[in-house]
Amino acid sequence: MESLTGLTTDATTGPATGQFDLIYNISEIINRLGGSLGGMDSIKVTSFVLIGAAFMLLLLMLCILYIKSMIVSNSKMIGNVGNSISSEETAKYKRKLEEEKEKTRELLAKEKEEEQNIFVSQQKEIQEEEFRKVEQLREKENKKEKRKQKLDWNKEAEHKDMSISERFGLKTASYQQKEQDLSELTGLVMDMIVRKVDDYKIAQALMYKTGGKASEEEILQLVSAIHNVINMSNSGEFREILAHHGSPDGEQQALELLANGDPSIILMLLEEKIDIKINKGTAMSYGPMKIQTLNDAAELSCDFGTLASLCDGNLAVNSLELATELQPKNVNAWSRLADNYLIHNTQNKAIWAYQNVLSLSDKKEDRQIIANANYKLGSIYIAQGNERLGRKMIEQSQEYYEFIGISHALSEKEQEVMEVIEAKYQDEISQTVERLLSQRGHPRRRMMTDIA
Repeated sequence: MESLTGLTTDATTGPATGQFDLIYNISEIINRLGGSLGGMDSIKVTSFVLIGAAFMLLLLMLCILYIKSMIVSNSKMIGNVGNSISSEETAKYKRKLEEEKEKTRELLAKEKEEEQNIFVSQQKEIQEEEFRKVEQLREKENKKEKRKQKLDWNKEAEHKDMSISERFGLKTASYQQKEQDLSELTGLVMDMIVRKVDDYKIAQALMYKTGGKASEEEILQLVSAIHNVINMSNSGEFREILAHHGSPDGEQQALELLANGDPSIILMLLEEKIDIKINKGTAMSYGPMKIQTLNDAAELSCDFGTLASLCDGNLAVNSLELATELQPKNVNAWSRLADNYLIHNTQNKAIWAYQNVLSLSDKKEDRQIIANANYKLGSIYIAQGNERLGRKMIEQSQEYYEFIGISHALSEKEQEVMEVIEAKYQDEISQTVERLLSQRGHPRRRMMTDIA
């Protein structure tokens, strides 16, 4: 067999001749290989081909497995990195969200504080502006002819020991012989209710009977509370509670005790009624019915506080504080609470409560309560040295009380009627209560009326 290296091209023959020689040499090599294989047995050739093919398949499989393992490894690595990034981003987002919430809370608190400051400032400006208007009207009109007598603010010390009738320049009724506490006059109120005397006339009489020891609002609220418990008795609202205590017809006894100045049984009935309302309201889901039920409990707490003030001031304050907790926007509850704070010499709390009254009240619907707050705050401001503002607020309240007539003197005929009633109402308390309870189904009266 000749050497393959011997099949070379002569460099001197030129490029074209060299290319032909290369092709020739390759053909010669292929022919020789074919001849070599042709001399081999066909079985050996087949085996050689199969072994080569198997070797190639093995290499291919190894390559595939290697590539697959690399892909799986990369996927796990990418997943771990992704999870790490996701956890970090989530924590970072939560921190950012909490920071935003805290900023929002701070902003809302700041805005609320600013709104409160603006409101207080506006109220002061309104009060000052109203005072200026009053001053202008005073210059144009002769209010001395319109009113029998005005308070002499330059002689404030002389007024301290005056009765309310003397301060208002009113005639003293002939039946006013002795100043009495409101607890001594509950029977008189009930007797006048039976006689269908107007609520303001009842209050007018009590103003003189107390000799100025009780304020207009205290008297009006007492009349309202007595009306309410009478109507609750007539409508059977206490019947189930009384039956539970083994006294199904106990309304008569409860009202007779109240007429004699002892509200203990009525207070017990009201307390249980309040508890029932509170338990019922707290069990409800939020909605109109829940709000109404808790509002009813607050109103009952106001009546409880008014009647409790006849015998236990601390009990009255606790009940009225409960009323404001049940209904923070209940103007009547805030007014009664403020009055009781003032009675028990907690002046700062009283000022705070009266300011809540003025900020929550409606100028048309709550004129009685606004008049009371203005009078009490005005008296406090004068005592503190702010005579200008205090004087203005008291004059506003007096306009209302003079309008409804509570501070006017009774006529001679009315005085005569009062003398007759006083002479025998205490001996007729049982009959009076029986007549009150005979009016079952009588609609519940409201003390506050809309005065155009």
